Amino acid sequence: MKLPANCPHRRSAKNWSSTLSCGGDLDQPACCRTTDGDILRPFLPKRGPLCESRDRTPEEYRFTWHSSFHGAAVVQIGNGKNIILDWARSGWGTNGRYWCCIAKAQWKRLEAAVLAAKFWGLDADIDRLGCDGAQWLIEGHRGDMYRAVRRWSPDGAIHDLGRAFFDIAGPPIADIRLY
Repeated sequence: MKLPANCPHRRSAKNWSSTLSCGGDLDQPACCRTTDGDILRPFLPKRGPLCESRDRTPEEYRFTWHSSFHGAAVVQIGNGKNIILDWARSGWGTNGRYWCCIAKAQWKRLEAAVLAAKFWGLDADIDRLGCDGAQWLIEGHRGDMYRAVRRWSPDGAIHDLGRAFFDIAGPPIADIRLY
């Protein structure tokens, strides 16, 4: 979707409220309500919706993984002046946060996985839930274009896209078995 005219981040990130979450203020556009969730808020207190970084990062992707039994993790990769990797993990005593610059080859790997999954053409939600698995949220923005895709323990190319995020993040995130 194109970022809507009422998205406060089209003009400035100062209007973003850290209380917004996936269920957030329904008066806000979907791109502003979809954040990495309250689960990881202690580790990512300043993280907001992807649309707020549009001016400094022309293309950016974020994968939020929340499993039934193995905690949660977020990996965000943006291609701006530098290619930045930012991740956090919560659960089972392995909490942490880390960021670094990554090599162009790793960005190319993510781009290839985004294309293989046909990310920009996927349906936003597929109604499938379970008791043993993980909720996935993959978000992306390219300029004024934004997409969020939610899945429950997907397989195929979408699973491969999630795996690419975790592999690029490196240990200990890369050691997580995705389901």
